[in-house]
Amino acid sequence: MRVFSSPATSAPEVHLFSNGSYHVAVTNAGGGYSRWRELAVTRWREDPTRDCWGAFGYLRDIDSGAFWSFAHQPTLADATTYEAIFSQGRAEFRRLDDEIYTHVEISVSPEDDIELRRVCLTNRGRTARTLEVTSYAEVVLARADADIAHPAFSSLFVHTAIERDQQAIFVTRRPRSGDEVPPWMIHHMTVHGTALGGTSYETSRRAFLGRDRSAIDPIAMHHPTLGDSEGAVLDPIVAIRQVVVLAPHETAQIHFITGVTETRQQAMNLVEKYRDRHAADRVLELSWTQSQVVQRRLEATNLDIQTFERLASHVLFSNAALRAPKSLIARNRSGQRGLWAYAVSGDLPIVLVRVAGTSGLALVSQLVKAHAFWRLKGLSADLVIWIEDPSGYRQMLLDEIMSVIGRVSDVGWVDKPGGVFVRRSEQITEEDKVLFQTVARVILTDGGGTLQEQLERRPLAERLSDHVARQR
Repeated sequence: MRVFSSPATSAPEVHLFSNGSYHVAVTNAGGGYSRWRELAVTRWREDPTRDCWGAFGYLRDIDSGAFWSFAHQPTLADATTYEAIFSQGRAEFRRLDDEIYTHVEISVSPEDDIELRRVCLTNRGRTARTLEVTSYAEVVLARADADIAHPAFSSLFVHTAIERDQQAIFVTRRPRSGDEVPPWMIHHMTVHGTALGGTSYETSRRAFLGRDRSAIDPIAMHHPTLGDSEGAVLDPIVAIRQVVVLAPHETAQIHFITGVTETRQQAMNLVEKYRDRHAADRVLELSWTQSQVVQRRLEATNLDIQTFERLASHVLFSNAALRAPKSLIARNRSGQRGLWAYAVSGDLPIVLVRVAGTSGLALVSQLVKAHAFWRLKGLSADLVIWIEDPSGYRQMLLDEIMSVIGRVSDVGWVDKPGGVFVRRSEQITEEDKVLFQTVARVILTDGGGTLQEQLERRPLAERLSDHVARQR
């Protein structure tokens, strides 16, 4: 497992989950995204400086009025102790705030297209505590690029409905034609403990956050109940609130289920299925088993999987650690069109590896495995391999690289978007070489050592930043 004792790493660290159609990424600060097939379920933007997008949860002490989040995001409230733990099939967040211990487990079900967030709250004090538990996520249910281009227009077609009997919110998109069958999203809360009062809901982002406010300090945290708005709201969210009473040393469990189905009836069936307290245990057990199956399929070690996810952090969040130097980037005079001559669209993040001889085949094998792992976890990227063999035996090296790709991955992904591209460097112009290195999120060379060694070889400024974060 990977353990982070602080959310303040120099760049977000990422953990990936997927069952093949439902994909989740979680960072060590609690941000991340949820996707179903080609659709974004929740809103996410690449922002390595703030990492403030994702599905979140709030806790509020009713007596004192103090509130904080399940993880570090979005309130940024400092905890007495904080840990983010990434292990096979799950992510965990543990924090202690004013004698309230919070343990969150996040996973994706291999059986259904849902993500589970199991929250365990323990009162470590000597007096009873009354806490408000509130979920929050911005809804998209459309392609991520469409939401980025026109978020307000995209939101106009979303319709929300509160199902109080099922303690759930149902969300769908109004069809634009008679042939379109839009999917259904569910967001459901179940409390296993002493609940006080009724459940309240909110599906309007403006009503939840308030004017000129953000998720750091939403107006909803200053009101006892949510507004229960639903229907054709201008900016849709899903938020559910329940009040929980904790006696001294008592623990309560709250389960949050978010998922997507093709029909409303399937959505209702999922809500009914995950009302069962033991359904969460099954999700966590099956997700661990599925992670083991994926690992064996790739013939990867535990260290390999951790390395692939560390590298995925650089793919999702651009940072200078493994990119080209600023001096080379400043020389670039070309745009995305320059990539098209090499069958690379430039729409996806690019990982570039430069191979000069057969000694680099081990690195190529690692990266092809990493690329296959990302694909299984729903992360799309283009892996570009340059052959720079100066000995004149470039064709032999090309054949060996293609053989490695055939053994490790599916050759059907060669020269396809989100696949592997093998190119000879002498067939790439100097101008385009600069372009490739400028846009690549990650640049690796066979002379730089193993993948793990190159990940450890980071700029001095980044290592100093990590040292400062640990001191805090």
